Amino acid sequence: MPLKYVTIIALLLFFTGCSGDGGFKPDTPLSESDLCIITMDEKQKVCYGMEREEAEKVLGQGEKSSFFYQYDHGVDIIYREGKTVALIRLTEGSEKMYRTVRGSKVGDLKQDVFTLYGKKYAIDRETEPHSIDYVYDVSNQKFLAEISSKNKDFKTLQDHYFVSAGYNDDGSVVYLYVSDLQAIMYLY
Repeated sequence: MPLKYVTIIALLLFFTGCSGDGGFKPDTPLSESDLCIITMDEKQKVCYGMEREEAEKVLGQGEKSSFFYQYDHGVDIIYREGKTVALIRLTEGSEKMYRTVRGSKVGDLKQDVFTLYGKKYAIDRETEPHSIDYVYDVSNQKFLAEISSKNKDFKTLQDHYFVSAGYNDDGSVVYLYVSDLQAIMYLY
């Protein structure tokens, strides 16, 4: 096979392997890499732990509400101590601009979330409010079967990665959270 064709095939394989879900597989542990949103063109992302100044280079200036800084295109963020990203929420209006790094976006179906994140460790709350939650305890390297701060030092909840997809009665995703468990507990 001529070298030209080998080079083209190698480039196609390289670019195919580097796009999309970043190599994430369902039912695999959550990592800090999971706690990001990315633009649909995959050119920019905002991640957990990122400095606010860096996040706002991507999102623009936010407007402070009771809990969140609200940004254009349906993105809300809570900053820990006003400085670093602790929680990212995608809401209506984000679906054409942003998705999670695994590929989930507002408007997807519940089944799409299972396809991307898995079903084995999902906490599927079918009663109101409907959501599919994933909580990964980094220190103990295991998924949790429930969301709870009982018997935990509040500070250690930063070592629990959290991904959640809220959905309506027809199974369509209406919001997505990526954060640590401490930031989520702040909301409730």
